[in-house]
Amino acid sequence: MSWLRQNADALQALAAIATLLVALGALIGVKAQIDATDRLNKQQSAREIYREYLSLSITNPAFSAPNYCALETGPPATLNGYSNYLEYTLYTAELMMQADDGWDSTFQAIFDTHTAALCADEIDPDAYDPAILPLLGKYTPTYCATQPSCDG
Repeated sequence: MSWLRQNADALQALAAIATLLVALGALIGVKAQIDATDRLNKQQSAREIYREYLSLSITNPAFSAPNYCALETGPPATLNGYSNYLEYTLYTAELMMQADDGWDSTFQAIFDTHTAALCADEIDPDAYDPAILPLLGKYTPTYCATQPSCDG
């Protein structure tokens, strides 16, 4: 008993350090759990958006494999619908590339079917997430100058 009394201050200090380490470990564990939950939520949301994108593409095959020149000279409502479809495509790509790696080739192939539209409007890099910029970086004035245009 006398040993405990003699070392009480040291034992209390060790107990306080042990409590601090346990609390710190719990805090790190909670942070890791919150990050994992956030990552899973982002992946699930991105997958749902991608499913909606696929459904939209099936419903509107003229938009998923467009003849941009025909859309451009057609009714304004159709061109507006296509513009919205293309924006949704870009939004879907952003979410998927933020959530999971490995979607580059999928979206590059999708974007390649929309070259005329992507070349028609200059792409503002500030409008998009950095994850998608390498894919959109292809559509530069130099690249677009070599692509067929609606003018001939």
